[in-house]
Amino acid sequence: HVGNPAGMPAGDTASVRQFSFSLDPLALLNKRIAIPLLQFQAPSVHLQRNADGKNNWTFKKEDKRSPWELDIERVVFTEGVVFVKDAIKKADMRADVETLDDDPTYGVGWKLGGTYNGAPITGSGKAGAVLSLKQQTTPYPLKADVRMGGTRIAVEGTLTKPTELA
Repeated sequence: HVGNPAGMPAGDTASVRQFSFSLDPLALLNKRIAIPLLQFQAPSVHLQRNADGKNNWTFKKEDKRSPWELDIERVVFTEGVVFVKDAIKKADMRADVETLDDDPTYGVGWKLGGTYNGAPITGSGKAGAVLSLKQQTTPYPLKADVRMGGTRIAVEGTLTKPTELA
């Protein structure tokens, strides 16, 4: 469990029923934490923002750089859920997320429901594997179909360098 910061409602920002990982012990000799597989069962994330703009997802960044390097090769999660409650955007949404092991193109699937700005919102989609975001040379696949009130947005394509969008 990771609790909410001070000034936010009581509860957890994130929790997981169980997690497991494998570790390459020889990499530790080079100050590298190499994790070939990281698995989460039933992860739950609750993102919240109050009307004053305070949220539970912004963390203070330390200026000191660690001499250790973290290298995660694969992340798998089952029965994941993300809740978003945002007083500014008037959003109260839930997304059920799961790793897609049998899909050669997409690594993650999701289904969305709730309200956004007072209108009902539903949707579903797929995206590339979580860690393929760090592979900046490979296009990141996306597919989504979202409906909000009378508006429908459907997207299918790829992003190049998704962590450096401009």
